[in-house]
Amino acid sequence: MRNRKYSFLVLLLASIWISCEQDPKIEDIRPEATIVFDDDINKTSGTYFTAGFVNIKVSVSNSTSAVNVSSRYTPSGATAPKIYSLGSFPVSGGVANFSVAARSIYDPADEQDNDATTLADGKVRPIGAFVLLFDAVLPDGGTERRLYTATIANSVTFATASGIVNPASSFNDSTITMRLTAQNPANARVTNIKVFRRIGNSGVESAVPLFDRNYNNTTDAAITEDFSIVVPPQGSSAGQVPVYTSAPTYAAATAANRTIRYRVEMTSSSGQRAIFNTVYNVVNNGVPLPQVRTITLQRSTTVPTPAWDLVARIATSTEENSDIKLVAAGTGFDRVLNLTVGAGNATEFVRLPSNFSFAASNLNSVRDAFTAGTKVTSVNTLQLNDIIAIRVGRLINANPILDRDSYMIFRVTNLSLNTAGGSTDFVTFEYRATK
Repeated sequence: MRNRKYSFLVLLLASIWISCEQDPKIEDIRPEATIVFDDDINKTSGTYFTAGFVNIKVSVSNSTSAVNVSSRYTPSGATAPKIYSLGSFPVSGGVANFSVAARSIYDPADEQDNDATTLADGKVRPIGAFVLLFDAVLPDGGTERRLYTATIANSVTFATASGIVNPASSFNDSTITMRLTAQNPANARVTNIKVFRRIGNSGVESAVPLFDRNYNNTTDAAITEDFSIVVPPQGSSAGQVPVYTSAPTYAAATAANRTIRYRVEMTSSSGQRAIFNTVYNVVNNGVPLPQVRTITLQRSTTVPTPAWDLVARIATSTEENSDIKLVAAGTGFDRVLNLTVGAGNATEFVRLPSNFSFAASNLNSVRDAFTAGTKVTSVNTLQLNDIIAIRVGRLINANPILDRDSYMIFRVTNLSLNTAGGSTDFVTFEYRATK
């Protein structure tokens, strides 16, 4: 029995030794070429701009002769990814310098415009994430691969800034101010920006210059510029095709919304160009005001004169921000609720006739009714279904498009009087505004 145990132990140790002997050494499974991007072993992605270059320092080990690079992406409308060769880059001293124009990391056949009409003189280049395949060529002809994600962003974008009107939509017959931001990296210094209004119909289109400026910048700071767009007035002939002409006029159905199309072109110091097409939605003044909201002013022992800030759309106790304020007076059958404004507030009211259509109210009808009516800072003895045009003093602006936001229309939908003279009175308004 003792010999059998000894023999079993010998066999067990022998099998363990053999299995350990067959394990591969660590160096046998290491990659033959280590690929490092921009001297950072952890870097696998970067953001670049359409008017610049994708520049990446590619460090490789051993005797790598070249690095072959391709991009992998899914073209618009395709269901399968595409591999597009970007070329072979020689290695010198363990480094290959990969450099291609940002607009060249995809097949030119996949260039596209971002709306239905293609202008002559170039399409908009695709933006987004592209996977770059870096293949280091080994002495035996084999390759080692590492992936890198290059995100291509527009060199020019529109961004809202304080005091700048840059919305997605607005009303016709006005002048609006747009603000564009142009990226200015070292490999794509901005040398020129052009803005065009796109006009035409039925696929025949031309570009009318709005803005053309040259630059000579030496820093990376982004460039911001403001320019104005004249929104033509609404045409009066219903059913006509909405089309711009070279003059700032527009013919369209009276109740129709429409769009202005415009185009930005940026040229960089390297001669690359970024093209950006977009649309600006124009809402007809005859369309009912889009925003419908409700406000209840509720009196209490702690808030005897409740007020509302129509700019921030919140309750307020600050007099100059009190665009509407509820005040109660009298007792018994003489009890009334009055609407007024806070001290130092420039908001004004016009009580409208009962036949004014609140449901169909639009910017034109509210503005015209306010202009024609008697302007007051107090509306006394509120009644159910009262309709009141309001112009908010703190929203009045010399810019016509900004000034639109100052007009609102209110209707009393509920009202309760505490005839005993207590503090539980309230009034509820439904109101319409531009936003």
